[in-house]
Amino acid sequence: MNRRTFLQITGAALAAPALAPLASAQDRGFQVELGEGDNAWPATMQALDEIKYAGWAILEVPGGDAARLKFLAERTDQLLAS
Repeated sequence: MNRRTFLQITGAALAAPALAPLASAQDRGFQVELGEGDNAWPATMQALDEIKYAGWAILEVPGGDAARLKFLAERTDQLLAS
């Protein structure tokens, strides 16, 4: 089941979606940046819009120093705005 279908099925019961980059086709697992990889990000964000999700999101990515956290915050804002 893809993420969009999952989000459409769970709808209002969704507590907090996990935003995690995944690169299965390249056999690199989580070795890509947030917003990249095989997650079909535009479809995922559209599905969140369709179910009118406005809650928390969880990032499943490595943290880091202040510059890394700033990058993650900016990338998250870009994804959620798309």
